[in-house]
Amino acid sequence: TINHILSFSPPSGFNKGVDNVIINLQSNTYDQDSIKLNSGTILSNILTVQSNGYTPSSSSSTKQSIITSSNSQSLFSIANTGHLKLFGLHFDNLLSDSTNTLIYLISQSYDIVNPQVLIRDCAFEQSIPITYSVTHPLIRIQGGKLTIENTLIQNYEFTNGGKVIQLDSQTEKQYSIDIINTEFRNIAQDVGSGQGGAVISGNIDSINPLRIRDKTLFNNITSTGQGGCIYLSGWEGTIELSRVTFIQCRGMNGGSIYLYLEGGSSITIEECEFKGCESIGNNKDYGGAIFMGIYMSSCWFSIRNTIFTDCKGNNNNEGGAILVKANAGNTGIIDGVQFKDCQSNRGGSICGIIRQVDFLIENAQFESCSSNSDGGSIFAQIDDGRLRIRKVSFIGSSCNQSGSGGAISVVQLNLNSRISITDSSFMNCKTLPGSQNSFGWGGAIHISTSIPAISLSSNNFLLSDLSFSGCFAVNQIGNNIHVRSPNTIATGEAIQSYNLLTVNGTTNLYYNSNYKFEYMGIDESKVGDGTIINNHVPLFQSLFLTYQDPYYVNGNSGSNKSNCGSSNKPCLTINQILNLDRNIIINYPKSPIINIELQTDAPLENEIIIDSDTPIGNQIKIRSNSLKVDGTINTDYSVILIDQDGKFLISAGSLSFEKITFNINQNAANGFVIEGITESANININDCLMKMVRNSEGYSISTGLIEMSSGNINIDNLEVKDIIISNRSVIKVNEGVGQVSILNSNFSNIHKIGERNGGIIELSQNIRTSNEEQQMNVRIESSSFIQPISTSSTIIATSSPFIHASIGKLEIVQCSFVQEDESSQLGATAVSIEAGCSYLNISKTIFARLISGGISLESGQGSVAFIEDCQFLNCGDGSSIAGAVYVVGVPGDNLGSVSITGSQFISCKGSQAGGIMFGDNVIPFNVKNNFFFKNSVSNEKGAKDVYFLSKEILDKSGGIEVIAEGYRYDKSGSYIGEVKISGFDANFAQYLDCKTQGREDCGIIPCGGAKDQTVESCKQIIKEDEEEEIKDKKSKLSGGAIAGIVIAVVVVVTAIVVAIVLIIIYNKEHNSSSKKHKGSSHEMDTNQW
Repeated sequence: TINHILSFSPPSGFNKGVDNVIINLQSNTYDQDSIKLNSGTILSNILTVQSNGYTPSSSSSTKQSIITSSNSQSLFSIANTGHLKLFGLHFDNLLSDSTNTLIYLISQSYDIVNPQVLIRDCAFEQSIPITYSVTHPLIRIQGGKLTIENTLIQNYEFTNGGKVIQLDSQTEKQYSIDIINTEFRNIAQDVGSGQGGAVISGNIDSINPLRIRDKTLFNNITSTGQGGCIYLSGWEGTIELSRVTFIQCRGMNGGSIYLYLEGGSSITIEECEFKGCESIGNNKDYGGAIFMGIYMSSCWFSIRNTIFTDCKGNNNNEGGAILVKANAGNTGIIDGVQFKDCQSNRGGSICGIIRQVDFLIENAQFESCSSNSDGGSIFAQIDDGRLRIRKVSFIGSSCNQSGSGGAISVVQLNLNSRISITDSSFMNCKTLPGSQNSFGWGGAIHISTSIPAISLSSNNFLLSDLSFSGCFAVNQIGNNIHVRSPNTIATGEAIQSYNLLTVNGTTNLYYNSNYKFEYMGIDESKVGDGTIINNHVPLFQSLFLTYQDPYYVNGNSGSNKSNCGSSNKPCLTINQILNLDRNIIINYPKSPIINIELQTDAPLENEIIIDSDTPIGNQIKIRSNSLKVDGTINTDYSVILIDQDGKFLISAGSLSFEKITFNINQNAANGFVIEGITESANININDCLMKMVRNSEGYSISTGLIEMSSGNINIDNLEVKDIIISNRSVIKVNEGVGQVSILNSNFSNIHKIGERNGGIIELSQNIRTSNEEQQMNVRIESSSFIQPISTSSTIIATSSPFIHASIGKLEIVQCSFVQEDESSQLGATAVSIEAGCSYLNISKTIFARLISGGISLESGQGSVAFIEDCQFLNCGDGSSIAGAVYVVGVPGDNLGSVSITGSQFISCKGSQAGGIMFGDNVIPFNVKNNFFFKNSVSNEKGAKDVYFLSKEILDKSGGIEVIAEGYRYDKSGSYIGEVKISGFDANFAQYLDCKTQGREDCGIIPCGGAKDQTVESCKQIIKEDEEEEIKDKKSKLSGGAIAGIVIAVVVVVTAIVVAIVLIIIYNKEHNSSSKKHKGSSHEMDTNQW
């Protein structure tokens, strides 16, 4: 026997208490019992008993049996420092009526290490034939350490106190249990209705820890008591289950596990699986797989990455998979868990009765779970606690009448009961008809809350980012959600006010009558027996909207509530109104203009998009409040403060502003306040103002007012002033825009900084536009552009014109472009036109005190330009080519033409021309009826008034006498006008002015003025004139001398007569010479003599 060996004295050199005694069993044995292993054991307190030839983890090794079914005493008793290892052995049980245990560990001290038992590669099986029940535990532990590894324990029937492992509670003792890769099969326990746990049962006081892990299996385990496989209760214990499987396990409370934990205890279940587990009691008990009763404080439980399949709470049971009853400040987490085909009476998968507990369910999935009462998947009753359901999917959950909540049913007992269901989805969840024909509310979610509406908040009632598909309730009483509350109308309004419910894929959830059956509620006072259908109303019925004209916005006292927009309940923001769904607005008219009045200043921090999808409609007009508080007419402007990303983006529809000040902050995003991007966009601005928030040193903005890439613009009475703007135009019109009208507007004190040199108004080519045939038409009328005397900013301004056009058709009518005095510096011509502009008409417009010049015009192929009835006063300072108008073309076969008529050019100065210069590659087809005075030129070869660079193009256009018909200059003082052609010395001003006066003594036009006269021909004429003049002088000298001698000799008195004769002879000869050389520039002077 083993006892005989242990009675030996230790051999020499054997270190008792350190060295291990190994006993190999060579055969089965019936003679072993009452083996005691402790510090008093003679041979050693450290013992290994194994089958002979034992190989670890080998399935082929023979397991020798220690047969004890005829014994009543414990086989092994291990105490204090005793260490026992059992390898590769087979065990059965003691006599059925024995009150002892097969293996008994007991510690006499607070020692988690001693005694120790390690059972590895063994088998435990009830003796055959099974004609009786075992009434004792196989293993009993009171302190120390128990490890069971790779062992099979099967085919036991226990009654009374029988079980596999019994845990005794002893004060001031600790123990740990580790069960690894072990199978428990076909074990039944009949203990009446008391403490169950056919495999492990007992108290976990100070257990540290109980581990069951690494492919351990519980299969077909049944107990009539609480907990089919495991029953544990006690304080400060730690339980860890990892990679454990439970199959067909049954118990009264907790088909697999029953836990009754108190202060300081914890349980962790990870990567486990529960299949076909049931609670089988007839009482109202709980938990098809797990029951957890958690009491006192500082306890917590965690179930992660675990699967529950086909778990049931039969009869009146709650929680098909899990029942949690917890209180007193504890925490519970269910994370990454799957529930499939679970069912019970209440809470098809989970039932939680919690008080002062934080209970989190996240990243879970419930599929085809059901209940006969409330909560097809989850039922929770919360008392001063919190339930959070996050990122959970429910598929095919259902409950039967008289239950409610096809997927979830929650009861909030008091003000401190908090629920949060977020980022979760519900598919095909339903309440189904039942025999009682009552209740059945909430196809997906049912909430019964006692919290008054005034106390609802996101802290205690939050349902956000939910999705519903195919959910249905009996009689459509809340197909998605049903709320039972003290006051349904007030509850719905509170939910909307604080945005406590958001549902993906919905349109205006709170206000849309299409959802009236999806979200419903009932007053608590009207619940009755749950059979009266008419007591239920749409949860948000009071929030249905009626059409307002106008809608009102108040940036101070407004509120973005569902029914905002009236004068006494204004909205806080413009965007709130735009997001109202026309489909749910009562009395919404056909194709209305949505009028929005601003009662106060309105901040705009985010982008507002207006298109065909704008919910309220896309014909929008924003205007200042028409009436003051006292009812009188309001004449003040309302302010829209442009801040951060604030802008209006319109792709379809119309956007109008009236009596609005656009006040732009320095931190506003780069871009434009208003942007139109499609041909369906129409923008109207009437009686508005654009300015910066502050006009102070160093303050600037990078936000323009309008950019249009397509569509149409109408502006009337816009004032833009005191602006320092970086890399932006105020108005930018891109290729692709249709009609643009700017009337009665004023642009003053505008400085551009940065590297982009576009105009204050920019007509720009747009490479993104594919419609090459579309030509924009821009008309600017009765508007003024003023550059100030000085500015408060020291920032260096960029050279930028008031208007720059590189595309389209442009008309400028009755406008003025002015620098207030010569100290102002625009840095560029007032109007700059590039070749892409196909048509230009500037008429009845004033250009005054423009140091950098008036108009720079590049004429494109086939383009036409007209400058009519304009005034150019003090334009240019001599540094630019032309002081008033510089025209040049681009080469090609179809040169553009320019007409400048009926205009005045006074005190203008350029380097080549003070007034007008026509460069190359442009047809000056009409430069008629213009007036010039006091113009000047810094290059003496230039012309004060008009300078033509190309004689060839001038002649093809009809010649200078035709083209410049009506030219005149003011002859007061000493001013003499100048009209010149490049390469010719002649000044045509006097001749043209003479012709304009209608005089007949103008003579012939100076050389170069006639068609086909060239520089070379005029030079030849001048050369011939000079040679003839030399000959005339020689002949006059000889004849005069002879006559003088004769006269002197004859009589001195006749000298006067001779002189007269000589003069007559000279004039005759000179006239003969002039006739020989027609076109001489001297003829007009001679005739004047």
